[in-house]
Amino acid sequence: MVDTSGGTLLAAARAGATVVKPNRDELAETTGLADPVEGAHALLDAGARIAVVSLGADGLLVLDRDHRDRIVRARPPALRGNATGAGDAAVAAVLAELVADEPLDLARLARRATAWSASAVLMPFAGELSPDRDDLAARVEVTDDTDDTLESPR
Repeated sequence: MVDTSGGTLLAAARAGATVVKPNRDELAETTGLADPVEGAHALLDAGARIAVVSLGADGLLVLDRDHRDRIVRARPPALRGNATGAGDAAVAAVLAELVADEPLDLARLARRATAWSASAVLMPFAGELSPDRDDLAARVEVTDDTDDTLESPR
């Protein structure tokens, strides 16, 4: 699992990282692509297995190299708070999903990562998660789309 940007992010993807987790700005800077779905596909094409793209208050996207036309989107409920540590909370949630004793489910991963990120926003200090994160998870809107308009793998 790699949460970085620039050349290091691209190198991690090329090395076959299981998960890369840039935010929207880091992804655009690294790939030169403004569209986060196109940028995520660039990292998957480079060799990453899963791309999780943080979109700030808009939630996140999860894409998987093996199912190129699948886009999982998760959006948190509207919240106000301190966003410091929200990305780290999402990383922790992704790692928790990866080590869970269950088959990997990208929609569940997206829901948990978004809820943990949102729960960090509610806390006064970075590094804390709200005890209400399970309630937040129930309020996260997840869509699991197949986009037939995307190009097929190169």
